[in-house]
Amino acid sequence: MTQAASWPRGESEQLYRNLFDLSPLPTIVYDGSQILRVNDAAARTFRLASSDVAVGRSVLDFVDPTSRGAVVGRLGTMLTSGAPVPPIIERFHRADGSTFEGEAVAAPVEWEGGRAIHVIIRDMSELQEAEQRLTDSEARFAAIVERAPVGMHVYRLDASGILTFVAANPAADKILRAASSRFVGQDVNDAFPGISKELIARFRQIAAAGGSYDTTREEYADDTREGTFEVHAFRIAEGSIAVMFWDVTERIRDSVELDSYRRRLEQLVEERTRELAQAHRDTDAVIAMATRAVELRDPYTGGHQRRVAQLATAIAEQLGLTDETVSRITIAAKLHDVGKLSIPAEILSKPGRLLPAEYELVKEHAQAAHEMLDLVDIGWPLADMVG
Repeated sequence: MTQAASWPRGESEQLYRNLFDLSPLPTIVYDGSQILRVNDAAARTFRLASSDVAVGRSVLDFVDPTSRGAVVGRLGTMLTSGAPVPPIIERFHRADGSTFEGEAVAAPVEWEGGRAIHVIIRDMSELQEAEQRLTDSEARFAAIVERAPVGMHVYRLDASGILTFVAANPAADKILRAASSRFVGQDVNDAFPGISKELIARFRQIAAAGGSYDTTREEYADDTREGTFEVHAFRIAEGSIAVMFWDVTERIRDSVELDSYRRRLEQLVEERTRELAQAHRDTDAVIAMATRAVELRDPYTGGHQRRVAQLATAIAEQLGLTDETVSRITIAAKLHDVGKLSIPAEILSKPGRLLPAEYELVKEHAQAAHEMLDLVDIGWPLADMVG
């Protein structure tokens, strides 16, 4: 292996050494036949065990065969003329056999009384991968925007404060029922006159200073379209904003109709509740009147119906029956002797023992109660419970 050349002498030696060693870009010094030095960045890029491994080798060892002819010609031109050549993209080989594209910038330098080539290489792989990722990301974003079910407009604010319509997705055309492309390049006021001045002012503010703005109910009306929209605006680049919107006209109308239906339903419930309350009051009055009538006909058993009702209610509650069932049992208990109204008063109030015929007549009061209450249709078997 040829002995490596020393660093160039003079006042600039230390500065050159620092720049060479600390540069994050792969750097090589080549004299036309062999590599004199490489920095650590070059060793990492070419996946060398150390920077010393490359010293003494030809630079062509690291150049793809398809690029070697051009490289030899460029190096020869610089060594002969002493003038740099324009940067060029070349394919290079790494020590592990992999390849990469790199941009090579080369210039002749004075080295140990002779001329050498100072080469800086920028690995384009990461840049190309980043550009490809960006391209893929932009393609995916464009596909999302194109297929999104919500409308999207893009506006740009120029230096004079004019907010210009730039683009729209298909959903926007469908929602607004118009081909937005015919408005491209127009001021927002001319393109969409139905947008309120307050909202346009918000758009300008976002385009100029950033941020976002949401409104859940924005009214829009022009010669061809009107409705209520939900709008979300945000800045996508300096001076540019995206506006997403969707039609909520039917939802608002349905909400209004639902509120109206709910209010009507509440009104009907209140009316029905009052009717039921009145019916309960009427029922209580009728029951009280019937109970009082029985007590007047049969003074000897006064308070009997009330006590039976209290006892029946207590038993029903103890059994864990529903409130509705307990209420029905209470009513039936209060009316269980209503059949006595069909028995002559002189029999009910007769002092002493009843004749057999009279007793048989009294026993029929349960059947009489059933027949009387069977004529009342209240939706549950009151007659069967009493008689």
